Amino acid sequence: MSVALPFSDNKLTGLRSALVRHFSERNGMAAPDDLAFESFEDGGMGSFKVLGAFQDGATEKLIDEASFIDLDRTVVVITVFSGTGSRISSLDFWRVDFSPILAFPEPRDLLPSPYYQS
Repeated sequence: MSVALPFSDNKLTGLRSALVRHFSERNGMAAPDDLAFESFEDGGMGSFKVLGAFQDGATEKLIDEASFIDLDRTVVVITVFSGTGSRISSLDFWRVDFSPILAFPEPRDLLPSPYYQS
């Protein structure tokens, strides 16, 4: 089940790592063991980039998408990007009412995206 906010930075790193590994496996990509992240300024929706996974001058490409249902039953869409073709570079969270997320998903919480079909 999604983990309610707030929680420690260590917990957030673990949840982000689990999502990156999940989407990496789904897309035939490797995910290094030593993942580090940086949050986007997105109003608390949860978006983040994977440090060291983006090559300067590269264009990010949408490679996957999923959704989850937040604690108040609002849909949150997660769009997954790659900047190198071999590693995930960022996950962009969009809560459909534009408010901050209430919980962070675990891979088992993910549902097919209503918007994207690979």
